[in-house]
Amino acid sequence: MYGQRHTQIVQKKPAGWNITVQHAIQQATIENVSITIYDSPMKVLIIDDGAPNVLVREVRSQTPGWKGTKENVLRGSGDEMKNITIEG
Repeated sequence: MYGQRHTQIVQKKPAGWNITVQHAIQQATIENVSITIYDSPMKVLIIDDGAPNVLVREVRSQTPGWKGTKENVLRGSGDEMKNITIEG
């Protein structure tokens, strides 16, 4: 099981993405996470289509310096996606 809870990520230099759930993970919970990415468009959350049992709740993304949208910061989706906020 993979879990990312009560976490704040601040990214000032490009790295490609921040949180990834790969197909080998059988269960994952991502909850109460805040991610701020400055100036460079990149993925906030990537969920592989082959990853089962993924719960995503209370994720807040801020993208100062660029326009973050659901389409350009998220790839894939979990079984449960609640309260996802993107402020671009």
